[in-house]
Amino acid sequence: MLRWGFAGVMSGDYEIWKAEDPVAGLIDFCARKGFSSFHLGLGEARKSPERLDQLADLIQKNGMRVILGAGVPWASENADEVRQKADAAIADLQKFGARLNVTRVHAGVGGHRFQRPPAADCRTVIDRLARNCAEPARELARMGMPLCFENHGDYYVSDLVELCQRAPGVGLFLDTGNCYLIGEKPIPAAIEAAPYVVGGHFKDHFVHPDPRELKFVLQGATFGEGDVGLAEIYRILRDNTPNFESIEMMWELCPGPGENALDSMEKSWKFVRSLEA
Repeated sequence: MLRWGFAGVMSGDYEIWKAEDPVAGLIDFCARKGFSSFHLGLGEARKSPERLDQLADLIQKNGMRVILGAGVPWASENADEVRQKADAAIADLQKFGARLNVTRVHAGVGGHRFQRPPAADCRTVIDRLARNCAEPARELARMGMPLCFENHGDYYVSDLVELCQRAPGVGLFLDTGNCYLIGEKPIPAAIEAAPYVVGGHFKDHFVHPDPRELKFVLQGATFGEGDVGLAEIYRILRDNTPNFESIEMMWELCPGPGENALDSMEKSWKFVRSLEA
C-alpha cells in the first residue's frame, strides 16, 4: 500500500484557501480527507522561529509528512551558487527537518529538453545536474530525505533515469500524467522509472490528438477514468520498485470537464482502494 499525499489541484470546491492560514487549511483538509503528506516550501519554514514552531505543531498534531521544495537551482551553470544554496538547505534540514517530518526533497529541472541556444541543451543540463547534485544528494539520502526530480513535462523519464544512475542518492518523482505533455507513453515510462521512484504525482487525463491544430490535448479525469493507465502503473511500481510501501505518492487530481472536485475525489478514493484490495 502506498503512502498517499495531496498536491492539488486546489479546486475552489475544497475551500482550502478560506482559512486564515492557507497552510493550516491545507493540513486540515489533508487530515480530514485521508491524506498524510503535502508539499511545503522551505521558505515558509524560514519566515520566523514562531512560524517554524507553528508549522511543526500542526504537522505533528495531524500526523503529516512533508515533501519539501528547497528552492535550489540545481541545473544552474553556477556550481558555486548551487552548492551554497544546497548547503544552506541541508543545514536547515539538519536543524529542523525532523520536526517538520520531511521525507523527500522535491525538485524540478527547469526549462525543457528541446531548448535551443542560447539556452543549454539537454545533454549539458543533465551533465550539470549530475555534477551539482552528487554531494548534496548523498547527504540528503543519508539524512532520510532523498532528493528527487519530477518529470514535469520538461524532460523525458529516461533523462531523469540517467541522472539517477549518474548521481547515486537522487530519486525520481514520477508524475503519471506529465508523460503525455512531452509525448511519452506512460506505461513504458513507468517501467523505466520504477527502480528509481521514491515519490510521485498520481494523475489521470483524458487525451486526444488535434491534427488541425497540430497538438495533443489533455483534460482532467477522475482516477481510473482517463487514458493514463493508472491501474497498470500501480502494478508496475508495486512489482518493480524497491521499498514500494515507502513511496510518497501524492494525488494531483484534475476533475473531468464539468465535474465537481469533491465528487471526483470520492470516486478516485474508490478506485485507489480497488488497487489496494
